[in-house]
Amino acid sequence: MSETLDNKSPIRHYLRRWVIYSQNVLRELILRFPRNGILYWFCKCYVDYYKGENDTNMFRNGEARFLKKHLKRCGSDIVVFDVGANRGEWSEIILGINPKAKIHCFEPGNQTFRELGNKGFPANVVCNNFALGSRSGVQKLVLYGETSKYNSFFPRYDKESKSYQEVVVNTIDDYCKQHRIAQIDYLKVDVEGSEFDVLRGAVEILSSHRIGIIQFEYGTTFLDAGIFLKDMYQFAANFDYEVYKILLRGLSPVNGYRRKLENFHYSNYVLISKDNVSLIS
Repeated sequence: MSETLDNKSPIRHYLRRWVIYSQNVLRELILRFPRNGILYWFCKCYVDYYKGENDTNMFRNGEARFLKKHLKRCGSDIVVFDVGANRGEWSEIILGINPKAKIHCFEPGNQTFRELGNKGFPANVVCNNFALGSRSGVQKLVLYGETSKYNSFFPRYDKESKSYQEVVVNTIDDYCKQHRIAQIDYLKVDVEGSEFDVLRGAVEILSSHRIGIIQFEYGTTFLDAGIFLKDMYQFAANFDYEVYKILLRGLSPVNGYRRKLENFHYSNYVLISKDNVSLIS
């Protein structure tokens, strides 16, 4: 039995040759096709669907499905952080799934925060008019519109900024101490390139595995910030968190960092503490 499983076994040798031959035949067939925009569009749509990329609609990309499946299992005392809350659409969905969830929203843009406050959220939703980052202080927020979802601490190479705003920045560690929060069950981070900074401000609570699940958005904003998925992956490994990618029908484990992951296509990832992996089964 051990011989048949050996890398040099006849079975593996012929299987490998068959795969290489099939790939070459497929390439030759593809080269015979003329350039066709419709065919390319169709194939690209399928690839995006297969890889869980380039679809910001959370009801199509698997995000809402994962949230519904996970949060319905949690009790009424669940603590959720919505970092980069914008006008509160994501928090509204959370309340629809678990109306008693304790949600802490963070939105530094003044006009956006006013619209967030106008949502009329119940008392179990706390809205904060400041950002979260790697350290406390004051930073300049680049505005692309008073309530634009593209507002960021990093200039966007494909957009022209309209104005700037000085905003207060806190850290997750300090905020949790100030509000006596012992555990964050679900941390969602969508902050246009500052995702890594937000996590670096949570080293203390991460070290004690007091964050169950972390969801972050990946895309071209990582280029604006000069960070990579590799940075997030290595950071997660330091705290014994496993990495998963959100797909339409569930989570796909990312078993080891690979360069080909670094395509900067919009997608959502989750980091799950090894102590909490059973929560997603």
